[in-house]
Amino acid sequence: YPMAQKGQGGRALGIATFGSFAGGVIGCVALITLARPLTDLALKIGSPEYFALGVMALSLISVGSKGDTVKGIMMACLGLGLSFVGSDPVSGLVDRFAFGVPILAAGIPIVVSTLGVFAISQAMSLLDEGGSIAGETAEFKDSVFQGLADVVRRPKTLIRAGLVGLWVGVLPALGVSLAGIASYLFEKKYSNESEQFGKGAPSGLMAAEVGKGACVVGDLIPTFTLGVPGSVTGELLMSALIVHGIAPGPMFLLSGAMPYAVFMGIILAQGVFLVSGLLLAKYMAKVVFVPNAILAPGIVVICVLGAYAERNSVWDIMMMFGFGLLAYALEKAGYSVVCLVLGMILGNLVETNLHRALSISMGSWSIFLTRPLTLAMLVVTALFLLGPWIAAAFSALTRRRAKQAAATTEVAEEHKTPAQAAAKEELILLALLTAVAVGMVVEGRNYEPAVALFPNLIAALMLLMSLWRVYTLIKDGVLKASWQITRLL
Repeated sequence: YPMAQKGQGGRALGIATFGSFAGGVIGCVALITLARPLTDLALKIGSPEYFALGVMALSLISVGSKGDTVKGIMMACLGLGLSFVGSDPVSGLVDRFAFGVPILAAGIPIVVSTLGVFAISQAMSLLDEGGSIAGETAEFKDSVFQGLADVVRRPKTLIRAGLVGLWVGVLPALGVSLAGIASYLFEKKYSNESEQFGKGAPSGLMAAEVGKGACVVGDLIPTFTLGVPGSVTGELLMSALIVHGIAPGPMFLLSGAMPYAVFMGIILAQGVFLVSGLLLAKYMAKVVFVPNAILAPGIVVICVLGAYAERNSVWDIMMMFGFGLLAYALEKAGYSVVCLVLGMILGNLVETNLHRALSISMGSWSIFLTRPLTLAMLVVTALFLLGPWIAAAFSALTRRRAKQAAATTEVAEEHKTPAQAAAKEELILLALLTAVAVGMVVEGRNYEPAVALFPNLIAALMLLMSLWRVYTLIKDGVLKASWQITRLL
């Protein structure tokens, strides 16, 4: 989208097309050559490791939350809180945190929430901006083949995103959505273009597409070698193979030429995707010239159809619009909705494996410290989360106190800065997050201790981060200046 605004829509589609193809090829090569050793490694990962892996994925918020780790943690906690709604993995309770609302008893569908967070909020932004996505650009003078040059010039991005996407794909149930987000955030951490991420950086788009492409094929590794589908796509393919008399599982790779015929079909499919993408890109790029007043309602109509098709429920449509309004407000307040979605996606995985690990250890938390791989992932998580604060502290020590005091005085004398202008809106948001955390704790008292354990931990963390954010605003003088402005007005 930002690249299309710069008149680089063709280049963006080229990066997406070639990046997805490259990711698919990486996945195919891994499927053919590394299926057995990767599966052996995945089999050694138990519930403690899966829990640590989920927490480590959430720690990526430290680089994906617009430079503010506290905000990212708060959004991840909110996403985890929303994932608790519905069935409980411990007791089988089906109306946990439903607050008496029947439609919430079955949980919040990820399709409905993501449509609201990403599509509806974007439609609202388009209506706010007016005009068209292309803006003043009369036409796209770039070519989709420029995207090929971008992909070729970034081999490090290709390797990093491919490995992240492949790893997410090998581990069952993590999903393509997580692969795209994780690849994007991982690349943001190490890319030389990290400052331009979100503003039209080719590396960001490429990383997400390569990661998703590698994950789609990586999902098939446990499907073919263990007979355990790693995703819905794997389930469909596995069902089709069984219908044709092919039984995926440990003996699949030993069944003569059949596995390689299937592998070749997957490679040919990647080629078809590439050719069709290149042929249609020229026509798909023209959508950015459609006025936003026409494009946004069209997006909303498609979203309504998608939300209704999930469970044939009108309530899902209303829920989708609610998530759209929430995401729009969060973006205006400078909070990352990516962290929110990441929390919702990983919530069930993290909570389920936490309880499984505690059951294995008879309730002892030491299991997370005595298993080397689990401990290593938790240490990496701590580094991700504490890294920004450590870097900030080190930077503060190297600055002169005089310059710091002068900068503080300058900010205090300003009549109104963007941060001060948004302080009131952020206070309202912090109040709502605090209310959600308190509501989770109060409602959790109605459940068994095991059922309320993880939600209470997340609620406490969200409450702590909200208070810390208020303290930060007070320390920076933003709240004081905003309050004085309000009194003057």
